[in-house]
Amino acid sequence: MFGPVDLPSLSGVLRGVVELCRRGDCSVGQVAKDFDLTETAVRDWVKQARVDVGERDALTSDEREEVARLRRENRRLREDVDILRRATAFSTSSRGPGRVPMASAEASQPFRASLLEPAQLGQALGSL
Repeated sequence: MFGPVDLPSLSGVLRGVVELCRRGDCSVGQVAKDFDLTETAVRDWVKQARVDVGERDALTSDEREEVARLRRENRRLREDVDILRRATAFSTSSRGPGRVPMASAEASQPFRASLLEPAQLGQALGSL
C-alpha cells in the first residue's frame, strides 16, 4: 500500500516532468510513457507551465485558483440569499389566517384617532 502523498515532492516530480519536455530531450509521449502518465496530462502540465512563466497568454495557476475560490464563494452566497428569501417568504405567509399585511402607504402613516369622526372612532375602537 502507498503511504500518504507528500505534496512538495509531488510538485517536484511535476516540475521534473515538465522540464524534461521543455528541454526537448524526450518527446511528451516518451516522458508520459516513462512516468506512466497520460500524454494529455503531461501536455496540459507543459502548457500550464508556459502560461505561468509568461510564454503563453492565459490564466496563470494562481489566477485559476482565485477564480475557483471566487466561484465557490459566489455559489455559497447565492445559496445564502436563496435561504433568506425562503425564510422571508415563509415568515410573511405565516402571519395567520385572514391576516393581510398592510400596504406600504398605510404602514407608513401613523394612526390618528383625532382625524376620525365620532362614529368612525367607535367603529375603530370596537374592532380592537
